[in-house]
Amino acid sequence: MEALLRWDNHVLGSVSPVEFIPIAEACGLIIPIGEGVLRTACTQVCRWIKSGL
Repeated sequence: MEALLRWDNHVLGSVSPVEFIPIAEACGLIIPIGEGVLRTACTQVCRWIKSGL
């Protein structure tokens, strides 16, 4: 499986991971972002399992 992270901002529009990942790393936010992505992915997998997929 692969999780693709995207950021859609109402002012900036679609911001590429190439742009925001280095900033998140420099600000110390990459770990919380990664935890959120992993939590969301696990939640989705549980939904798929419960639905019989």
